[in-house]
Amino acid sequence: RLLATDQTDLPGEQVARVIESKAKDFPVGSLVCVHAGWRSHTVIDVTQPRIFGTGVDLFHEVPGISPSLWLGAVGMPGVTAYLSFLERCEPKSGEVIVVTAASGAVGAIVGQLAKTCGLTVIGIAGSKDKCEYIKSLGFDYAINYKEDNIS
Repeated sequence: RLLATDQTDLPGEQVARVIESKAKDFPVGSLVCVHAGWRSHTVIDVTQPRIFGTGVDLFHEVPGISPSLWLGAVGMPGVTAYLSFLERCEPKSGEVIVVTAASGAVGAIVGQLAKTCGLTVIGIAGSKDKCEYIKSLGFDYAINYKEDNIS
């Protein structure tokens, strides 16, 4: 086991199942999300402040829904996309939006939100596969910035 404060080669959030606990609010079997890097096991002191975020978040499982959604559409990327696009941009049907990093977690969600708002969506990505992916999400146009000449 590694302490959450130990260095990890790949930082990021993890959704994990509690397998041992001394904290009454986090019983064995609980599902949690914590920014502790990618690793097989993490020991967390829930009373200590975290470097990223406010601590360990306890989640309730929804039958038939993958817990990994907390790392994407329902988690930080989804909230970032929602707040930055819908609340800051105040989009209106008929407008055009260009989404950079369109195949990433936030960009992919922004593009889909834009389509539901009636916008024309142009996505920019860095490979043919990524451009095909964003087209499959409903983007109107996909630009491969490594190959397409847009001048």
